[in-house]
Amino acid sequence: MKRLFMLIALGIGVTAAAAAEPPRQLKPNDFAWGIPLEVDGDGAIYSLELPEQVYRHVTRMDLGDLRVFNSNNEAVPHMLRLREERQTITRAPIPLKLFPLYSGKTDTQAATGEIPNVHITTDARGTIIDISGGARGDAAQARVVSAYVVDLGMLQAEDTDTQKAGSIVRPDWLEFGWQGAPDSFATTIQISVSDDLNSWRSFVPATTLSQFRFQDDVLERRRIEVSGLHGRYLRISWPAGREGVLLDTLMAGFGETLREADRHWSTASGDQTPHRSEAGQRYFEYDSGGFLPVDRLRLSVDAPNVLTRVAVYSRPDPEAPWRQMHSGLVYRLTVQGQMVANPIIRISPTRHRYWKIELLDEGTALPGPVKLELGWRPHQLLFVASGQAPFRVAYGAVGVVPTSSSIPALLAGLEENGEGFVKTAQAGSEIQLGGTARLETPSEFPWRKLLLWLVLTGGVVVIGFMVMRLVGEMKGSDET
Repeated sequence: MKRLFMLIALGIGVTAAAAAEPPRQLKPNDFAWGIPLEVDGDGAIYSLELPEQVYRHVTRMDLGDLRVFNSNNEAVPHMLRLREERQTITRAPIPLKLFPLYSGKTDTQAATGEIPNVHITTDARGTIIDISGGARGDAAQARVVSAYVVDLGMLQAEDTDTQKAGSIVRPDWLEFGWQGAPDSFATTIQISVSDDLNSWRSFVPATTLSQFRFQDDVLERRRIEVSGLHGRYLRISWPAGREGVLLDTLMAGFGETLREADRHWSTASGDQTPHRSEAGQRYFEYDSGGFLPVDRLRLSVDAPNVLTRVAVYSRPDPEAPWRQMHSGLVYRLTVQGQMVANPIIRISPTRHRYWKIELLDEGTALPGPVKLELGWRPHQLLFVASGQAPFRVAYGAVGVVPTSSSIPALLAGLEENGEGFVKTAQAGSEIQLGGTARLETPSEFPWRKLLLWLVLTGGVVVIGFMVMRLVGEMKGSDET
């Protein structure tokens, strides 16, 4: 019986050894395409924003057929991640131009800035060019600054989620700088706002600015909070002007704001004329050409005064069912001489390659196709600079599966997620490695696997024969 168990165990070991095919180490030529990476040689971890051609040449939607190799053609650890959808932006303080208003020393309106006979010149955009007048009669011979007018039009916004490009960025605080003040100085100011320089409304009824010096110590209050400020123009009363103290700087400051991360835009190739479904529905089909990580859509028509309802669908491959991503209006209208078009569409992130737009208004004439543009944020590739440069990223290989990475655990253990340890690599031009044959499923007969199975089957037959013979011998010995 002991000999039987040993024989069975030996047979199982031989069978497992025959069936186990040792994994082959991947090389750059196992992939269709590659991109050389330039590094400065002074870092351990490098990052790279994935170029668009990577998404167009990989064979897997999860980008699993991608590796990074060193000069010895050895794969090095890598990982892919998406940046935060919103980025924290800190704007530097911006100096504002001060336009002084004058009055006579005896003018009772000097404290409030209510100065008569002031002429303000603006350009077509409302920007203040000049301010003249203010003092009356003999007082003009001894005029003093009693207020300042400030134009906030120079605080232009960039195109973000929360503000349109060209709109005014509202400051969170104002910081005043003055000259001619004694060591102990305090003044109470008022701030009014206006949209047209004619009608003014109170914003800060009264607040005190001060400066006190004692030996080497300075106690001052130069900054005031102005969150919630609305209006293009400010009028700041300045009663200290009667004492010869003048404002020489005014800084507009901002808190941290969230800005939508930059996106790449790619035009999907599509039909020039609509198809008709079996139900009679008109539709256009598109191919993005790759597995782009899309989360924004831009639909447009190249014709004036178009308005129609559409539904947008996507799918990962031509055999998969369609999944609805959006339903709404597409329009391009001329209103009072201005062109008005439908906004950018937010969708749930997807890496689907194929798209369809259905026209829901059957009676609406459409003079041309609907243009589909896909907005996407590229992945950030991080890799460990293990071994010698040059490094290269290789991609596009049927049958290659994703590999695990220890980089996330490493970054999590470092300060601030290791951002200070990550340096930037530069991407070169795309090169051919194994060529387009790596993008096709192998069709040759699997001789190696067949041989392994023949050896396995033969081993099982031999072991079975030996077991049967051994069992027969054991029965014969038992009978005797």
